[in-house]
Amino acid sequence: MKTVNANPVKNFGELIDSMFDGRFNNVFRDDHGQATMQPPVNISEQDNSFYIEVMAAGVSKEDIKLNVVDNMLTISYEKHEPAKDTTGKLLRSEFGIRSFKRSFTLGEKVDATKINASYENGILRIALPKKEPVKPAQIEIAIQ
Repeated sequence: MKTVNANPVKNFGELIDSMFDGRFNNVFRDDHGQATMQPPVNISEQDNSFYIEVMAAGVSKEDIKLNVVDNMLTISYEKHEPAKDTTGKLLRSEFGIRSFKRSFTLGEKVDATKINASYENGILRIALPKKEPVKPAQIEIAIQ
Protein backbone atom coordinates (compact mmCIF):
# COMPACT_ATOMS: atom_id res chain seq x y z
CA MET A 1 0.00 0.00 0.00
CA LYS A 2 1.36 3.41 -0.99
CA THR A 3 1.19 6.25 1.50
CA VAL A 4 0.24 9.69 0.35
CA ASN A 5 1.86 12.79 1.80
CA ALA A 6 -0.81 14.66 3.72
CA ASN A 7 0.81 18.00 2.86
CA PRO A 8 1.75 17.88 -0.83
CA VAL A 9 2.85 21.54 -0.86
CA LYS A 10 6.37 22.09 0.46
CA ASN A 11 7.36 25.03 2.57
CA PHE A 12 8.50 27.75 0.14
CA GLY A 13 11.98 27.93 1.71
CA GLU A 14 12.43 24.14 1.37
CA LEU A 15 11.30 24.32 -2.25
CA ILE A 16 13.81 27.07 -3.08
CA ASP A 17 16.57 25.19 -1.22
CA SER A 18 15.88 22.03 -3.18
CA MET A 19 15.85 23.90 -6.50
CA PHE A 20 19.32 25.33 -5.89
CA ASP A 21 20.76 22.47 -3.88
CA GLY A 22 24.54 22.54 -4.18
CA ARG A 23 24.75 25.46 -6.59
CA PHE A 24 25.77 28.17 -4.15
CA ASN A 25 28.37 26.32 -2.12
CA ASN A 26 30.97 28.97 -3.00
CA VAL A 27 29.55 31.47 -0.49
CA PHE A 28 31.68 31.93 2.63
CA ARG A 29 31.79 34.16 5.70
CA ASP A 30 34.74 36.52 5.94
CA ASP A 31 36.58 37.43 9.16
CA HIS A 32 33.79 39.89 10.04
CA GLY A 33 30.93 37.45 9.43
CA GLN A 34 29.90 39.09 6.16
CA ALA A 35 28.86 36.86 3.28
CA THR A 36 31.56 36.71 0.65
CA MET A 37 31.95 34.42 -2.30
CA GLN A 38 34.57 32.88 -4.49
CA PRO A 39 33.31 33.41 -8.01
CA PRO A 40 33.58 30.51 -10.43
CA VAL A 41 36.53 30.61 -12.81
CA ASN A 42 37.71 28.98 -16.02
CA ILE A 43 41.46 28.57 -16.45
CA SER A 44 43.05 27.62 -19.76
CA GLU A 45 46.50 27.48 -21.32
CA GLN A 46 47.68 28.22 -24.81
CA ASP A 47 51.16 28.28 -26.31
CA ASN A 48 52.08 31.80 -25.15
CA SER A 49 49.69 32.54 -22.26
CA PHE A 50 47.47 31.30 -19.48
CA TYR A 51 43.92 32.70 -19.28
CA ILE A 52 41.60 33.13 -16.32
CA GLU A 53 37.92 33.97 -16.81
CA VAL A 54 36.06 35.06 -13.68
CA MET A 55 32.26 35.16 -13.52
CA ALA A 56 31.51 38.59 -12.04
CA ALA A 57 28.00 39.43 -13.21
CA GLY A 58 26.45 42.50 -11.64
CA VAL A 59 29.84 43.90 -10.64
CA SER A 60 31.21 47.24 -11.80
CA LYS A 61 34.69 46.96 -13.31
CA GLU A 62 35.77 50.07 -11.39
CA ASP A 63 35.30 48.15 -8.14
CA ILE A 64 37.43 45.15 -9.17
CA LYS A 65 41.04 45.10 -8.01
CA LEU A 66 43.86 42.96 -9.42
CA ASN A 67 47.16 42.76 -7.54
CA VAL A 68 50.29 40.66 -7.77
CA VAL A 69 52.30 40.40 -4.57
CA ASP A 70 55.02 37.80 -3.97
CA ASN A 71 54.03 35.82 -7.06
CA MET A 72 50.36 35.68 -5.95
CA LEU A 73 47.61 37.11 -8.19
CA THR A 74 44.63 38.32 -6.14
CA ILE A 75 41.31 39.30 -7.69
CA SER A 76 38.99 41.11 -5.30
CA TYR A 77 35.78 43.11 -5.25
CA GLU A 78 34.18 44.96 -2.37
CA LYS A 79 31.11 47.15 -2.50
CA HIS A 80 29.52 48.88 0.45
CA GLU A 81 25.92 49.70 -0.30
CA PRO A 82 23.49 51.43 2.02
CA ALA A 83 20.80 49.24 3.55
CA LYS A 84 17.69 48.98 1.40
CA ASP A 85 14.32 49.87 2.84
CA THR A 86 12.19 46.82 2.16
CA THR A 87 8.67 45.99 3.12
CA GLY A 88 7.80 42.46 3.99
CA LYS A 89 10.00 39.63 5.18
CA LEU A 90 13.04 38.68 3.10
CA LEU A 91 13.14 34.88 2.87
CA ARG A 92 16.36 34.44 0.91
CA SER A 93 18.90 36.90 -0.48
CA GLU A 94 21.41 35.56 -3.04
CA PHE A 95 21.11 38.24 -5.67
CA GLY A 96 23.53 40.89 -4.48
CA ILE A 97 27.30 40.49 -4.39
CA ARG A 98 29.00 42.50 -1.65
CA SER A 99 32.50 41.14 -2.02
CA PHE A 100 34.62 38.37 -3.42
CA LYS A 101 38.23 37.36 -3.44
CA ARG A 102 40.22 34.74 -5.34
CA SER A 103 43.97 34.23 -5.27
CA PHE A 104 46.19 32.25 -7.59
CA THR A 105 49.86 31.40 -7.24
CA LEU A 106 51.71 32.33 -10.40
CA GLY A 107 54.25 29.80 -11.57
CA GLU A 108 57.72 30.64 -12.77
CA LYS A 109 56.44 30.59 -16.35
CA VAL A 110 54.22 33.71 -15.95
CA ASP A 111 55.53 37.18 -16.78
CA ALA A 112 53.69 39.20 -14.11
CA THR A 113 54.76 42.51 -15.67
CA LYS A 114 52.68 41.79 -18.79
CA ILE A 115 49.40 40.63 -17.21
CA ASN A 116 46.38 42.39 -18.69
CA ALA A 117 42.65 42.21 -18.04
CA SER A 118 39.34 43.15 -19.63
CA TYR A 119 35.76 43.08 -18.39
CA GLU A 120 32.75 42.58 -20.62
CA ASN A 121 29.24 41.21 -20.10
CA GLY A 122 29.93 40.10 -16.52
CA ILE A 123 33.11 38.16 -17.35
CA LEU A 124 36.54 39.33 -16.19
CA ARG A 125 39.19 37.98 -18.59
CA ILE A 126 42.81 37.96 -17.43
CA ALA A 127 45.68 37.11 -19.77
CA LEU A 128 48.88 35.90 -18.12
CA PRO A 129 51.63 35.87 -20.77
CA LYS A 130 54.33 33.27 -20.40
CA LYS A 131 57.95 34.29 -20.04
CA GLU A 132 60.19 33.76 -23.02
CA PRO A 133 62.16 30.55 -22.54
CA VAL A 134 65.73 31.24 -21.54
CA LYS A 135 68.06 29.99 -24.25
CA PRO A 136 71.52 29.01 -23.14
CA ALA A 137 74.02 31.62 -24.18
CA GLN A 138 76.76 30.35 -26.40
CA ILE A 139 80.02 32.20 -26.07
CA GLU A 140 83.08 31.35 -28.11
CA ILE A 141 86.30 31.75 -26.21
CA ALA A 142 89.48 32.47 -28.05
CA ILE A 143 92.52 30.48 -27.05
CA GLN A 144 95.72 32.52 -26.65
